[in-house]
Amino acid sequence: NTSRAWSETVSSFFSGVTAAVGRPWRWAAARAEAQVLDDAVEGLSSIHDVPPDVSQVEPYHHASELRVPGKVIHIYRRDGCNHCSYVPRDWSGLQEVQLQPGMLHDHFGRSYYMAVKQVAALATTDPKHRGRTPSWKPQSASASCSCCGSDFLWNSVLKSEAHRLLSRHNCYSCGNAVCDGCSKNRVSMLMSPETARCCDRCWLRPSHPIT
Repeated sequence: NTSRAWSETVSSFFSGVTAAVGRPWRWAAARAEAQVLDDAVEGLSSIHDVPPDVSQVEPYHHASELRVPGKVIHIYRRDGCNHCSYVPRDWSGLQEVQLQPGMLHDHFGRSYYMAVKQVAALATTDPKHRGRTPSWKPQSASASCSCCGSDFLWNSVLKSEAHRLLSRHNCYSCGNAVCDGCSKNRVSMLMSPETARCCDRCWLRPSHPIT
């Protein structure tokens, strides 16, 4: 029942977003829909966030149903660089699929929640701000947090210069240098599967531009 209600909520929301994107006069309506969605999915981000036990799941051996036309290219990362290799279609590793916990991460409740939040942000953001990357303020030019005005080490027991550098962060929404205590929130980034650090000031301002 929860899954069905979630699917219906998402489908209804995406229909509204599709009509709102590119139509400035519907920002208010889209923003209201986004708030309704935000309220509806409150708490869903934790659903299924505990990786299930897949150790007892049998590998999928029907290789003939898994083969795709054309060449198979394996992209991987080694020594900090991306590499790609051609994989023969008759390689034994392609003859079965072993389920791994990492394969399920994209289907957790939080993944769906953040994806919908990203679309909602796109629909309710002024088009001139869409895709805008803020200019980062140099951390060396910031003597204190731009949010609370306190020293960057206010919540740290260590006061060395090295820890001062580690305690300074840049907000991905406005680009200002902020302390760790004022940048605990995360925001969705367009064209990126990862969320980014956001200061409290931008987090509490619903009209903040997204990157």
